[in-house]
Amino acid sequence: MPFAAPAVEVTDAWVAEMPPGAGVTAGYLVIHNPSRQAVTLLAVSTPQFHDVQLHLSEVRDGTAMMRVQASIEIPGGGSLHLAPGGYHLMMSDPRSPLRSGDTVSLRLEFSDGSVVSAEAPVKRLSAGAR
Repeated sequence: MPFAAPAVEVTDAWVAEMPPGAGVTAGYLVIHNPSRQAVTLLAVSTPQFHDVQLHLSEVRDGTAMMRVQASIEIPGGGSLHLAPGGYHLMMSDPRSPLRSGDTVSLRLEFSDGSVVSAEAPVKRLSAGAR
């Protein structure tokens, strides 16, 4: 029987609380890839939002911008941090209002065919966080 590669792990998942009337929010998490082979995050979905996209926030020539990412590679033995000001999940069109203390169920799909589920608590953004 062939040796199975260690599974990708998701930790520290959370979703920013949405202000009343807002149609989008961001989700953050850390993906650990313990295998020796790179793996690519292809998609994230959740029943609580109609759409989830992979995004990258960056500053170019003094201008802040956000770009949709078709996928994000996690190197073998490495981690990917989705955090304010960098890679993140852009979650739009919530099916119902979410408040601090609620939980969002995430489903992450990877290039090796694996699917990982994670629970992300909804939290208020602290002052100064982006």
